[in-house]
Amino acid sequence: IRSHKVEAAIVWGSPFEKQRQALMSQNASIKTFASKQNVTTVFALWYIGLLPFIPLRWTRIPDYFSVVFPTKPMQRHIHKLIAGPQPGRVREAAAGVVSRSLAWLLRAPLLYAYLEASGVRVLLWVLNDEEDWRAMAAEDVRVVTGVMTDRPGEFEAWLHRDRRR
Repeated sequence: IRSHKVEAAIVWGSPFEKQRQALMSQNASIKTFASKQNVTTVFALWYIGLLPFIPLRWTRIPDYFSVVFPTKPMQRHIHKLIAGPQPGRVREAAAGVVSRSLAWLLRAPLLYAYLEASGVRVLLWVLNDEEDWRAMAAEDVRVVTGVMTDRPGEFEAWLHRDRRR
């Protein structure tokens, strides 16, 4: 990274705060994205209505706020995890409620707009196929800085096929 002088183009991080701190100690000039602890804190403060009253530096949120975008495959995965290998009616119903509730909570365009206006860049991840990209386009996510994908070339081609996105 240093030898190629691409530090300004890199954002790195970890879901774990200790690892994120270790990355920062390796090279503090590279921007980092939020850990699970940061994300959980910000969402909790947002949904109980306190985030606008607390300085963002107290949440220890870094330069980028990375959040899982609730795609249908992600919802199905969560549903399967909760329902288990042999779900009964109650467990199946609970899995449906939890996966839909989590998806609803993660769709937070007002929170994303608030963070962007406060100088924190929002990244959605991981959007890897056309179904994910269409779902993102259908939501009001114009306020986010970027998208993380394992298929950047395909994503760029998809974006250019329809200029309205």
